[in-house]
Amino acid sequence: MKNAMDHLSSITYILADYPFVLAGIMMFLAFVLAWVVERGVVAFVKRLAAKTKGEFDDRLLEILHKPLFYSVLVFGLSTASSILELPEGLRGCPRTC
Repeated sequence: MKNAMDHLSSITYILADYPFVLAGIMMFLAFVLAWVVERGVVAFVKRLAAKTKGEFDDRLLEILHKPLFYSVLVFGLSTASSILELPEGLRGCPRTC
């Protein structure tokens, strides 16, 4: 595990000079993680919900399915945008918040 962390650290160090490449990789990883959460975690919870007699959990899962995907995706995109060090007007909450 330590060897993998050292390898990841060296890749991050090399890509530090190329923030757009690093942000692109982060956006790709965010999409992949959102897809894994959508396919894997939601499928697992659906199997658990199918074992119950009530329909509340099934409907709740249907409602939360897309927001869960987009929450993971937005978190990853937010992380990628923080790597780019965007100007003050382009990051965070608008001035009206």
